[in-house]
Amino acid sequence: MSTTSLKNVMLTTYDNNVSPFEDYDEWKREDERLCHFTEQLVGQFTVVPYETSQEDYENAILEAYEEITELFPNIYLKVYRT
Repeated sequence: MSTTSLKNVMLTTYDNNVSPFEDYDEWKREDERLCHFTEQLVGQFTVVPYETSQEDYENAILEAYEEITELFPNIYLKVYRT
C-alpha cells in the first residue's frame, strides 16, 4: 500500500511547463499538443479488476506512474502538490 495520494502526485513530461495541479485543462492541451497523451498512457499501464475499491484503483494508477517513469525516465516524471 502506498502512502502517496493521487491528490498529491501527478505524472507529467519534462517538456510540459504547465502544472497539472494549477490548470489541468491547459496542462492536458499542452500534453496533447506535444503528442504525449499521458492520460491514455496511464490508462494502458493501469491494471484493475472490473470491480475494485477506490483505494486499489488509486494504487494501480500510482503503480502505473512508477512503471512509466522507470521505462521512460527521459520523458516522464512525477510532480507533487506543494
